[in-house]
Amino acid sequence: MHRHACTAILSELEMDKTIRTTVFSIILMIGLFTTYTMYVQKEKNLTVEVLMTSWHSGSIAMYVDTGEGFNEKLSVRRSYIGDGTPHKYSLSLHISRDIHALRLDPIDATGKIEIREIAVTWQGMVYRYTGNDLNRWRRETGLMLIDLSLHHSFLKELLSFLRDKIALLIWLLLFLILATGEHSWTLSEGEISRKTLFIHFFAGGIPIILLWTLYHETLETWWLIDDPCHLFYVSQNGIFAAFYDRSRLFSPINFNPMLPFSFGLDYLFAGLNPRPFYWHHLLSFTLTLTAGYALFVRFFPPVVSSIILSSFVASLPVCDSTFHLMVRHYVEGLFFTFISVIFFLAALRKEKFAYHWIGALFYLLACISKELYVPLIVLFAVFLLKRDRHDFKMLYPYAAAAVIYFLWRFYMLGIEGMASAYPHIPVKLENILNAPLLFVTIMGWTNPWHISLIAIATLLFCITFAKGSWRYKLITITLIAGCIAPIIPVLGMFSSRYVFALSLIVFMGTGIGIQHLYTLGKRLRAGHAPALLLGAALILGGCLSTEQGIAKWKHYSDEIKAEGNFLLFNNDPHNLLITEHGHCYWAFSSIRKAILNMPQGPSFCKSDCICFFLHPDKKVWINVDGQLYQAGATGNKKTPEECGDKGDLDVNIHYSRGILKWKFGPHKEGRYLVFIKGWDSGMLQVKSDVELPYNINFKDDFIIVKYESPRGWSVYSPVLTFTQKGDGEGSIIWRSMSLKSPES
Repeated sequence: MHRHACTAILSELEMDKTIRTTVFSIILMIGLFTTYTMYVQKEKNLTVEVLMTSWHSGSIAMYVDTGEGFNEKLSVRRSYIGDGTPHKYSLSLHISRDIHALRLDPIDATGKIEIREIAVTWQGMVYRYTGNDLNRWRRETGLMLIDLSLHHSFLKELLSFLRDKIALLIWLLLFLILATGEHSWTLSEGEISRKTLFIHFFAGGIPIILLWTLYHETLETWWLIDDPCHLFYVSQNGIFAAFYDRSRLFSPINFNPMLPFSFGLDYLFAGLNPRPFYWHHLLSFTLTLTAGYALFVRFFPPVVSSIILSSFVASLPVCDSTFHLMVRHYVEGLFFTFISVIFFLAALRKEKFAYHWIGALFYLLACISKELYVPLIVLFAVFLLKRDRHDFKMLYPYAAAAVIYFLWRFYMLGIEGMASAYPHIPVKLENILNAPLLFVTIMGWTNPWHISLIAIATLLFCITFAKGSWRYKLITITLIAGCIAPIIPVLGMFSSRYVFALSLIVFMGTGIGIQHLYTLGKRLRAGHAPALLLGAALILGGCLSTEQGIAKWKHYSDEIKAEGNFLLFNNDPHNLLITEHGHCYWAFSSIRKAILNMPQGPSFCKSDCICFFLHPDKKVWINVDGQLYQAGATGNKKTPEECGDKGDLDVNIHYSRGILKWKFGPHKEGRYLVFIKGWDSGMLQVKSDVELPYNINFKDDFIIVKYESPRGWSVYSPVLTFTQKGDGEGSIIWRSMSLKSPES
């Protein structure tokens, strides 16, 4: 009887605890999401976009009447370009009152302004005025007025926000359910039991759900940055040449044959359709997160492992990586790394030496995916410290894989390619000193409150680190150093992809800090609330940064897609695209000729003073927010000499029977660009010392060289023609000298 009473009391207490935990989770979810919503709602909620053409530069102002007339407090102004071509200008304000009227005031003395479209975005609704609809705006001297009746409603704004963020809300709910589980904060010992299988399934799935919630829109993305070059490479060389053929190198400074292999499989399956490429990309991320959870859960409780991977997913490096097929080797290399470590640990636990050979195979795959993962063998060596010396024979398979990799790399790239770096972009002391601040920016830690949360988690990690054993400290330092060392040679052009693996290590540190906070919470009888709150807030803070990154890449993708399709499928060779992008655009023309078997199409020119000189009498097209418009003017056809500054430039070019060699100087820093008549492009950035196969027509071909200084000035050569020295041989030697450098 007494035992039954005790059991009933304990059951009631457990039920009360469950109810309290559930209520707390719901309140916490509402509080977190309300805070997140209020922060997001501070963003400018009224946006007016004006598509207009002007023949004289000036500025346009927008005024808002909220019932008290127009005034400067509710106004915004920006400049516009007067080049006779259409441009889209966006003006935004944050307003929490009803709107009665809008006023646009294009200040232009000549009055030569043509407005093609006005779009007003307010609380999730878009009011678009084009053609005859523009007549609703009352036109007066120098300004346009429209009477509006836009009612402000916080509830409407909130519902609009929830509609857009419903997937994120569901993810947060799942995360909080996981965090309240009995075994969610308990480190798994040994094999995963049936009792905890559901917890692990849940915890491992949450980062994957967040990945697809945030980045599913990448499936609509096009070829970006280096992707067209990679696409053309695999179309011409197949999926295996990068592994063995030195005459068909994928990169002269990097040995990453797994990238064209992975990219080439997509090309064989999907051709020129980018959507399957991005499906493969997201699935690779999914597998990587799955393998990452399987590894982390050996060292962290399920909820902490989930927080680490979710924070990683909601970071700008991952955001940038999901939108770029060109960095798939980072993702798949990390997957191979995780699998290698899992087999290494399994071999130690089960004492099966064969597992080390399997782990070494995946280690080699990680190395040939990206050089970043080569230092993994050092981590294995450190992990074996304080064990019997006999155990170091376990490193033999990994050492063999490392030797194979270095010999293989040397065979493919030679001694010059053994260090993965950019010789033409040297690393300076200022790059090293600025790296920490640049890292914070690249990670998207721009909000003070977000930085404060990162600082708290980092401080908690430092406390744990200080209390740890020397072996724990050495493994941690090795992990951090192994991720930083490969970055140092490329600090001259620091980019988010270079901190891809380092960002994961950083979030492992914050995860350790959150776990320490959970321990403190238990001691202080605060439960898991502080740790849960910090973890969820860190992830939501990352989501804020990634949403801005997603919007940026979607806009960029729309522009590249419009321009790329124009170059691929427009059949008028008299068209000229003036673009702000242009990187790897030569590949579109090459794909058009080599794959699509289409005749000469449009040319392109990266915005430059001499674009109209290089392509005279062509119809000019420009891109305005993903829409191509034919320019109303052809521009001023300045000669190269009229465009540049006076500065030093040496041009030394030799041609002999299909081989073109050049050497430019005297500057070691800055950029050199070249245009050769016959190219479907403008000036392309090149190295200062190059040898390449090319057929020159001495009678018609000419070359223009440009140097751009890091300090902002530039020097152009004139039109340079070859002096023929014999049958199939010629040269150009030209030098410009100035007594005074442009920056002085």
